[in-house]
Amino acid sequence: MRRFERYGPRNAQASGLLAQGLLEVLDGFRPDLVVHEPAELAGPLVAQRLGVPAVHQGWGLPMHPGVTGALQHAAVALRRRFRMAEDVAAPALVIDTCPPGYRAQTHRPPVRTSRMRYLPFNGPGAVPAWLREPRVRHGWR
Repeated sequence: MRRFERYGPRNAQASGLLAQGLLEVLDGFRPDLVVHEPAELAGPLVAQRLGVPAVHQGWGLPMHPGVTGALQHAAVALRRRFRMAEDVAAPALVIDTCPPGYRAQTHRPPVRTSRMRYLPFNGPGAVPAWLREPRVRHGWR
C-alpha cells in the first residue's frame, strides 16, 4: 500500500544506525541471544551477524500487512548495506503478547511461539557499569 511506502526506508535508516552501534559495542560483549520488537530491523541483522538466536518480542496486536511488507522490503536494502544475505532468518522464538481474542497467525511455522500477558511499563532505566566490563565465563556451560 502506498501509504506505508515511507515507513520502511525511515525505519531502515534508524535501524541501520542502531545496528552499527550495536555491532561496535558487541565486538567486546557477545550476547547469548538478541531480543527485538516487531518493527525493529537491527535485532535480526545483529543476531544473524553474531550467529546467535533472535527472539521476536511482540507488543500487542499484529502489524498491518502494509507495514509488514514495507519492513520486509526495507530489511533487504539494510542487509545489502551490511553485506549480508538478503534472507532474514526466522526468529528462534516469538513471544506473543497479543490478547487471545485478537491473535492471528503472524509467523510461518515452524516458528516456536510462547504466549505472554501484556503488562505496560515505561519507566526509567540506566545501563549498568558491569555491562561494559569484560565478560567472564564461570564454567556453568
